[in-house]
Amino acid sequence: MLKTLEKKLRSVWVRCSINLLLKHAGRVLTAVGIIVMLAVLTDRLLALGIINSVNSRAILSFSVAAIVLILLLWLLKQPSRMQVSLFSTNG
Repeated sequence: MLKTLEKKLRSVWVRCSINLLLKHAGRVLTAVGIIVMLAVLTDRLLALGIINSVNSRAILSFSVAAIVLILLLWLLKQPSRMQVSLFSTNG
């Protein structure tokens, strides 16, 4: 009985964890898309030419920062054992 309960709690935790990761990834990637869209729009409207001079290192660092933010939010918001047990009784 106890092993089946542990197995059920582990599977619910995995599902909750994946849902949480996807939720944070969606939010961060939406924010990144808005920031990039505003940067391109500002560059085009003001004819600054900054976007053309951006090197691959800046793009890579911006991408890594977004991935680190997603993972940090995911790790900080992991459901506790009590939350997982409550989720398992509802579903």
